[in-house]
Amino acid sequence: MAEPVKLQSSNRIWIAAIAAIVVVAVAVLTAISVTGGDEKSSAGTNLAGVDDATALFKDIPQSGLEIGKADAPVTIVEYVDLQCPFCRDAATSTVPTVVSQFVKTGQAKLKLQPLGFIGVDINDDSKRGALAVIAAGEQGRAGEFAEILFRNQGDEGTGWLTDALIKDVAGATNLDTGKLDDARSSDEVKATFDQIAKSAQTDNAQSTPTFIVKGAKGQVTIQNHRNIAEFTQAIAKVK
Repeated sequence: MAEPVKLQSSNRIWIAAIAAIVVVAVAVLTAISVTGGDEKSSAGTNLAGVDDATALFKDIPQSGLEIGKADAPVTIVEYVDLQCPFCRDAATSTVPTVVSQFVKTGQAKLKLQPLGFIGVDINDDSKRGALAVIAAGEQGRAGEFAEILFRNQGDEGTGWLTDALIKDVAGATNLDTGKLDDARSSDEVKATFDQIAKSAQTDNAQSTPTFIVKGAKGQVTIQNHRNIAEFTQAIAKVK
């Protein structure tokens, strides 16, 4: 009977190395499938944008829906709808620049004004989102709360803004979820929502997002939100 072939030591080393590589590759692919790639934040959630939103609004005072120093000479009013894809575009492209350039430097404060522009029924994503942001404002977290919701926005009219998502965002922004849930259905928050709708009519905000830069010398409406130079010019004009 022929003797079994014995592997050379060099062959055994190569086989062991290849096996190790396969094990590592499988582990990496498994981790990506579980966490959703680089979407997972340091907060331990699968929400997109948590770390960016936290860093953006860090050390900026917030009171209700106002973000920035209370005595800032200019107010940048932002009318938004939480299920509006154009508002999501503004949240990812314009708002971070506005906050960094104008709010953090004390030139202006940002005032979020969430609307039920696309839909007004209590069960739709527009109003649910608006009420949640207003409620988050009561705990001083409207800015990052809205930003994270936009970063996780689903398709319009699909009911993506669920109680579970609101709870996840509340946890990611260190909110008291019980207080948030109570506030969302409170008369005070609903009254604020109604008042914002009236303010939008007064400001002639006919689409979302609409930015209105207000100061001692008047106000300027900005629709082309990607043109940051317009904000610079408007602030200089109205302060």
